[in-house]
Amino acid sequence: MRDMMKGNTESAQFAALAQEAGSPKTFYAGSASNDGPNGAVYKSTDGGKKWSPSGKGLPGGKVGLLRAGAPRSVFAVVDGKTLYRTTDGGGSWSAAGDGLSEGGVNELAVDPRTPTRLFAATEKGLFLSTDSGASWSRVGEGGLLEGDDVEAVAIDPASGAVYAGNFHGVFRSADGGASWQAMSAGLPNVDVRTLVVAGAPARLWAGIAGGSVYSTELP
Repeated sequence: MRDMMKGNTESAQFAALAQEAGSPKTFYAGSASNDGPNGAVYKSTDGGKKWSPSGKGLPGGKVGLLRAGAPRSVFAVVDGKTLYRTTDGGGSWSAAGDGLSEGGVNELAVDPRTPTRLFAATEKGLFLSTDSGASWSRVGEGGLLEGDDVEAVAIDPASGAVYAGNFHGVFRSADGGASWQAMSAGLPNVDVRTLVVAGAPARLWAGIAGGSVYSTELP
């Protein structure tokens, strides 16, 4: 990490990376391991040339997932379980996730149209926060995602539709997670591990256990 602070990132052990919303030269790097104060997360404000420790308040575990929210707001998952957030650009971090399952957090998706709205894919189901991660509630109860291990979640920035992936395929919600419809036709293996909305025109891309990638046009 000392090399990383000098701008040499060749030997740094990265586990996650996020770009701050509205600031194209500001990046946050999650450490796979750290041996110094505040070393769980490092920050660069010059496009990655120099880095400084910015993990005050974070424990010393692996930061394997970073997601940017509103400007100066970033979310970190430590050791795959505990959710933390900063609202001052990495100046300090505090535990978030009141109401979030104690199971592992597999993925976070921030709504690009409403950055205070987030979805968390966890080992105990899918959760929604409408207050930047301060509190959470389960979505999909009584339906297709109830209590399931949700591996992936993504949001269509154009329509706001939410897509979730689990061991049973891909599901879509057009009403903020209140109801879900299956959309796994054509997938040879229903074990979905990752989802991304990308392309022009936009498509939904699904990474399947076993190494295959599939895509479909968005409704």
